[in-house]
Amino acid sequence: MHKCAILPEVAQLIQESSEKNSCAPLEKAEKIIENYLKDNQHDTDMWFNLALVVNKTPLADFLETIDCVKMILSYDPQNAYAALLLTAMKKHHMAVDDECLKILNAIKTNDLELLAMIEFAKSWCYEFNNNDNYWKHIKISIDLWKKHTAHFLSNISCNNKEQNLSERIKANLYVICDNITYPYDPLSVEYFLTEFIRIPINKFL
Repeated sequence: MHKCAILPEVAQLIQESSEKNSCAPLEKAEKIIENYLKDNQHDTDMWFNLALVVNKTPLADFLETIDCVKMILSYDPQNAYAALLLTAMKKHHMAVDDECLKILNAIKTNDLELLAMIEFAKSWCYEFNNNDNYWKHIKISIDLWKKHTAHFLSNISCNNKEQNLSERIKANLYVICDNITYPYDPLSVEYFLTEFIRIPINKFL
């Protein structure tokens, strides 16, 4: 089955789980995605989807979430989204470690937004044991985020109300522009990173 046919059913199961506060729909969604991945082991989007499904309450399987993201990094170690999601998940569970820093340091990119988020995520690795390094990465992150914001606003207007924009552009509009809101997508990595990284960085401005 093509993933385009799977995702609406998965989204419906997530909604059902939320309404009933039940693990059963999430476990069914998990099984659907796992069956798809048996024949599509390098489908990064679906590994992200599986990570977000098993992370949702009441299932909230932290270890499987981490395994899903590490699977992406096993064949695509330069995937900045996977590195950020891994670190954000561990931050959420107060489990940021040296492995996170090693993975983040290995990412090579010229993307200002990704660089800002990577530096912010690096700061978590020093939050409780090295105050100087913590603030060093925070300051670098803020400077990069300011440059990213200026570049973003030179290309995208805060008055843009289109609904067919990419999830990444929508996430940036939500953070940078006060008057923009979009429906929440439970399978969007962008919105997870918005909550844990984009919004906290933007609050420093």
